[in-house]
Amino acid sequence: MFFNNKIYFFLILFFAKYILVFGQGENENWYFGNGAGIKFDINGGTTVLNNSQLFSIEGCSVISDKLGNLLFYTDGETVYDSSHSIMLNGENLNGSSSSTQSSLIVAKPNSSNIYFIFTVDTNTASGIDDGFSYSVVDINLNDGKGAVIQKNINLLTNTSEKLTQVVKSCSSKSSWIITFASENGDDNVFNTFHAFEVDSSGVSNNSIKSTFESLEIIDDRGYLKASLDGSKLASANVKDSLYVYDFDKETGKVFNQKKINISAADGANAAYGIEFSPSGQFLYVHASNRLSSRDGHKSSLLQYDLWTENISDSQVLIEHRDLFRGALQMGINGKIYRTLPYNYHNGTPYLGVITNPDEKGSLANYEHNAIDLDGNNATQGLPFLTPMFFEEDIHLTSNNPCSGETLILEVDSIPGANYYWKKDDKIIPDAISSKLSIQSVNHYDSGKYSVLISKPFIKYCDLIKEINVQIEELIEPSSPIISVCDIDLDNSVDGITEINLTQVHNNLGLEYYFYESIEDRSQNNFITNPENYRNAQAFNQIIFYKFYNSSGCESLGEIEINVEPIPSIDFQKTYYLCDSDILEINAPNTFDSYKWLKIEEDNEILISSEKDVQIFSIGEYILEAKTISLFKEIECINSVKFEVKPSNKATLNIIVNDLSEDNTIEIEAVGNGDYEYSLDGVSFQDLNIFNKVSSGFVTIYVKDKNGCGLVEKRIEIDPELSIESFPKFFTPNGDGFNDYWQYNPIYSYGDIKVKTIHIFNRQGMIVANIDPKSKGWDGNYNGQQLEATDYWYVAISFSNKTIKGHFSLIR
Repeated sequence: MFFNNKIYFFLILFFAKYILVFGQGENENWYFGNGAGIKFDINGGTTVLNNSQLFSIEGCSVISDKLGNLLFYTDGETVYDSSHSIMLNGENLNGSSSSTQSSLIVAKPNSSNIYFIFTVDTNTASGIDDGFSYSVVDINLNDGKGAVIQKNINLLTNTSEKLTQVVKSCSSKSSWIITFASENGDDNVFNTFHAFEVDSSGVSNNSIKSTFESLEIIDDRGYLKASLDGSKLASANVKDSLYVYDFDKETGKVFNQKKINISAADGANAAYGIEFSPSGQFLYVHASNRLSSRDGHKSSLLQYDLWTENISDSQVLIEHRDLFRGALQMGINGKIYRTLPYNYHNGTPYLGVITNPDEKGSLANYEHNAIDLDGNNATQGLPFLTPMFFEEDIHLTSNNPCSGETLILEVDSIPGANYYWKKDDKIIPDAISSKLSIQSVNHYDSGKYSVLISKPFIKYCDLIKEINVQIEELIEPSSPIISVCDIDLDNSVDGITEINLTQVHNNLGLEYYFYESIEDRSQNNFITNPENYRNAQAFNQIIFYKFYNSSGCESLGEIEINVEPIPSIDFQKTYYLCDSDILEINAPNTFDSYKWLKIEEDNEILISSEKDVQIFSIGEYILEAKTISLFKEIECINSVKFEVKPSNKATLNIIVNDLSEDNTIEIEAVGNGDYEYSLDGVSFQDLNIFNKVSSGFVTIYVKDKNGCGLVEKRIEIDPELSIESFPKFFTPNGDGFNDYWQYNPIYSYGDIKVKTIHIFNRQGMIVANIDPKSKGWDGNYNGQQLEATDYWYVAISFSNKTIKGHFSLIR
């Protein structure tokens, strides 16, 4: 909500490197040798474990859950579950307890229950090498004790006894599993590193190969290790020398091979156990004189500085004594542990410890027989330290200050962790706690802040949290004026209309709130519909506002509202254009500008910008009128739509009914106009019928109401053609009275005016045709008397007038 006057920030969490830290319990338990074991505690110390079922001459691996609860362990041949029983289907894996690095356990990325056990065999004992394989464990099976669900999936048919893991991506949790073999993985002479990728989809069947053509390694024994940051590899090959390499975690390629020449007393120069210091500066080597007898073994513990130009010349002897070869392995407390066997088959119940492996020479502080294993012997192997993810939910927060306040950035405090703060990738001096404070900030303090969190003891990489801080200077509020036209359809002159207050937003980063009074603003009773606000005061009103910049900081201001009435156009909706004429229309003279537009389909075509216009064609038109307020800098526009229709003089068709008792004239006016009618040219009527018209000559007047002119026509009403000249009945009974029906003109001015008469029955059938000069009709049809009923007649005059009527036949 806007009440929280704080900055907006975006929290960016990403893993810059992959880390192994204390508190990630997957590596707390070690089982090795002949029933030996230790457990790491939160202070970096160890306690002895006496419940191991392992009996391994060399390689082994262990995995626990995040809380340090044991899941399972193996020597590469047999898998033991958390109850120290053989896991379901956990026997006969393709590793060997006499292989240097017989096994390596890797959790499947983004899976809570699937683990891979990678194994390498040895051909030293049996002469048969089962190569590089992996098996799959589902820890959810068998009541949470796990089961091997796939076994011995072979990737290479012949390899050395070497295995190591390097994290490829912290975000995807993918890794490289690296072994050393021939180029095709089928020969006993080794010159190629094979890197197999493990991601959330599983194990890749194809390796990334790094072949060194001049390299010929026959001795398959000795450890392969990676530095904690994954950038270096070291490969101990016993009698075939010691090499270090660079490793590209993105591509899986090994390159830049360097040989380290070992010079130690008593011929103890055959490298077997190796380990990098936490920083990667030093490489420690457990070398021996590689005798095959039970006695006479010599062992040297050596240190090499990998940051020097000549690595071999940096050799420092840490310790030399009568021992067989053994393992070196870093623990989760950052110390390096050493096994101390007498010979190949016989170990000792002790571990040596390099306490400060990142120190040079004697400052590394090696302690022999430092850990008593309570009678359980350590032999030549120690479990590989599996990289685990930094999965703690860490929050980086800001107090989000405004300009001039104190910026406080704070990250969750982790016991024993180290903190390193940066701004825009530059280190902030003396900022080494979980809280960073910067006083009196301004916009120059904006930027990307990051904190690197390094947990205690050992780390493969650190957790970095980032936050973007934006501190803007307070913006001086303006006093804008909003001038609008009164566009309400119901009343466009009352000064009340709909107004969009948000048009004052001149910066998308500002958050505005509007109020009708200062009191409303103080109580935060803001206008809820600023886009469609209706002003409460007509014509002029002050609106109060506040806004927040992108830092959430508040500024106050005012807005002046002016409402201009919309121009009112008094204009008729319809005009008429007479045939072959020009229509001239005059607009009201109260506006500042005009536009006359003709509507053509969906287009509006400008035909004039003058006050008056001449129109030459019918159709729909628009008059647009504008008033301009220079003081308020606003133009208000109104428009009216009108139609120009066709109109013209009428063409007349006169129907005279002068055979009725009162003569009637009906006028048919044909044309596009709206017509009115008159018999004297003075008094006009809308009805086109005139009754009781006197006989004789009559002038008819028809006028177009739309002003397109007057039409006159003179006609004659004949007195001889009267309805009274046709009898209403006749009685054809032979009594001499009314025995015939015939036209009998009342007035006679000479010749008979009627040409013929047709008589019809009720069904419309002609029953007689009468010559007006004959006696008339006797009521018979084809010599037969017709019934007494009504009959109809149609009389046609010589001037083609039609007289219609009916009469009765009475018997």
